[in-house]
Formats: sequence, C-alpha cells, structure tokens
Amino acid sequence: MGRWTAPAWLRGSIDLLLTIVFVLLAVSGIALYLAPSGRIAETLGWTFLGLSKETWTEVHTYMGFAMIGLVSVHLVVGFRSMLTMLRSALKKAKWKPIAATAVMLLTLAGGFRVYATYYGESEDGETLTVKLPSNVSSLTVDISGAEIKSLTLDDLAKAYDVPVTSLEEELKVTCNITAQSNETLENLEYSAGIDRETLKECLAVVIGKLKGVDVVVVDDTPIYVSSYKPTLSETPISNSTETPEATTEVEITGSMLKSYTLEQVAKLYNVSPEDLVSLLRSEYDINAQPDEPLDEIITNNDLDREKFKEELTEAIKKLKGGES
Repeated sequence: MGRWTAPAWLRGSIDLLLTIVFVLLAVSGIALYLAPSGRIAETLGWTFLGLSKETWTEVHTYMGFAMIGLVSVHLVVGFRSMLTMLRSALKKAKWKPIAATAVMLLTLAGGFRVYATYYGESEDGETLTVKLPSNVSSLTVDISGAEIKSLTLDDLAKAYDVPVTSLEEELKVTCNITAQSNETLENLEYSAGIDRETLKECLAVVIGKLKGVDVVVVDDTPIYVSSYKPTLSETPISNSTETPEATTEVEITGSMLKSYTLEQVAKLYNVSPEDLVSLLRSEYDINAQPDEPLDEIITNNDLDREKFKEELTEAIKKLKGGES
C-alpha cells in the first residue's frame, strides 16, 4: 500500500483559505495597531474601515485561531514534501537555509524593537506593581507613543471626561505649558521643548487634578498630584499665538516635517511666515504657502527631505540674524 498523497484540490483549498485568513489577520492587525488604547477608542468613537476597535479585536482573535488550524492541516498535508525540499537544499548549499532562518529571526527581533520604541516601552521591560494606601484615590493615565502622535488635546480631554479649557489652563499653571485644544500632543511636545516622558507626566497630573484624585499612575509609576514638580526649561517655546523668545538654535525634525505647517514653524522660531515664504522662493527656488504642511511642500517641489530640512533651517537662521 503506497503512501497517501493529498489531492490537488485539497492543497489548493487550504492555500486559498490561508491567504484569506492571512489578509484578514493583516488588516485587523493594522487596525488594532492604529487604534487608541483602552477607553480612548470607545470615547472618541474610533473606527477603521467602518468597524470599531472591539469588532476588529474579535476578527483578529477568530482569524488567529483559524490560522492555527489551517497551518496545522497544511503542515500535516505537506510535511513530507517540506522535509524533502529541506534535505535537497542542505545537500546543495547548507548556508542558504541557515541564512534564511537567521534573516527571519532578525526580522522578528527588529519588528519587536520598532514596536517597543514606537509605543514608548522601557528597554528593560520592568514594571512596578503599584500598591497605594486604601485612603488614597488614584487614576491610571495611559498615553501611548501612538496616541502622542495622533491625538489632540481635545481628544485627550474627551477621553478622560475633563473640560478642554480647564486642561489648557491647568497645563499653563502646573507645567508652564501653553497649549491649544486642536494641537496634537506631538506638536505640543516640540513646541513646549520638553521630552516625551515629562509631557506624559504633566498631562497625567493635570488630568488627575481636574478629576480630584491624590495619585496618578503613569507607566506603572505613582505620582502624587499635589507635590509634582515637572522638569522644564525656564523659557519653553510656545506654539500658540503668543510670540516665543528669539533663539538662534534651529532644529527641524522628521516629526515636524510630518505634522507642522510652514506658518507653525515660523511662529515656533519667531519669524514672519510671509518673509519665510519669500526667502524660500527667492533664494532656494521653493514655492510654498504659509498654511501648507511641510510634507506637502517637499512633495510639490520634488525635494529631498534632508536637503529641505537643511535649507529651511538655513532660511530661518537668516531671518533671525543667526548667520554672520
């Protein structure tokens, strides 16, 4: 009696189902990657392709179990063929399968590293188990790296059910940060001239004050609201309508290219948007409008990103008298 071989229709059906499940897993994974964390998604009514975060979570879970089953069947059906191909490959060139395995492992490790960096996780992965006295009221404020990049101050206020005007006022009083309701948290990070962790702490403490709690928990670390003192520069840069103090230090970052308009950059460094537009056009042959995002200026003028950053920095310095 010969060995059983899976018919072509069975192999084809398994491959087709694997492809469909893979696509659904990929799309649902992207949706969950982009979704705000915790209750923020529900509060904002966040959707992706018309489906809520909860629905995408269910799709991802079910498709994950389906993938486990289909991969198991696929291995059973094609296990003998796989061994035959591996033996043949090892006989011809042993380094190729080894190299392929190494590349896959490095890709997985690199992907995890990017994920951890994007979401602001600590390198050592350690967490602190928070134990507070029973008479101390607390609130956990979870603001991920992805939310810093996408949420506005108004979105954050809605998520934690606090008035956005009160949030703006308390940020100024507690942390000396001037903010606007429609400003993204990432913009606020750069305009205030503070690091991301300090911004998260400031936002959490202010939300805690407005909610009337004693302690806020940020990244598993308890912070007593009443005694919190942020580490800020004495003259933070403001991105509001107020004019910041002049400075000759100019830095255009990659994040600013993605989120700032030319007018916002001009205000950030206290130069006239109209003068900046004129200088870019006359000396660098770059056509731009004050309300045009920097990324669009790069695309519309077919510019190299790094070169544009250098030219924009140089133009701002000239307007500020930073060059001899």
